[in-house]
Amino acid sequence: MLTFRTAEKGEVVAKELREKYGVDTKVIEWCAQDVDTIRNLAKEAKAWKGHVDVLMCNAGGNSNTSNHHFFDRSFSEPVW
Repeated sequence: MLTFRTAEKGEVVAKELREKYGVDTKVIEWCAQDVDTIRNLAKEAKAWKGHVDVLMCNAGGNSNTSNHHFFDRSFSEPVW
């Protein structure tokens, strides 16, 4: 399952994964700041495969108020 802010962008990546690697791939529109899309993502994942094996969130960044390199940051710094 791939998440993108727009399904159209996600489908480009999903198509390549399907064709090049034979990966069963589903695209869901999702925004980390929108609770409704987060709830929908959970429902879609469960309906599609019944469970989630791995969840990786690569959303975000910061407000340019701290170091962008994760291991160079203090763990007490907020990330938003």
